[in-house]
Amino acid sequence: MGKIVGNQGNQWLQGNFNISASAFKIRFTATAGNGRLGDIALDDFKFSPEVMPSCRYSQFTCESSGKCIPPTAVCDFKNDCPKLSDEVKCGKCKHTYGSPHEY
Repeated sequence: MGKIVGNQGNQWLQGNFNISASAFKIRFTATAGNGRLGDIALDDFKFSPEVMPSCRYSQFTCESSGKCIPPTAVCDFKNDCPKLSDEVKCGKCKHTYGSPHEY
């Protein structure tokens, strides 16, 4: 997403990154240089409320609302999230009875 290389001078730099995924991990990788000017500092992180993780790692996060549901509620043919985000990425459905348009 972002990369800063080389001598950045004797000042703090601000970086802003937009995250559009509903689930994400953030990783910082850095290599310190030699001598007294080879320091690295990361400071003052802020996350806007719409990207703040609110669900536990084992839970599913509904895309539009951020609602947390258990993994057993995903792909269970029940609408637990607004806009059916818990049901849309379930793969091909194999109906055993009823019409193909019914759950």
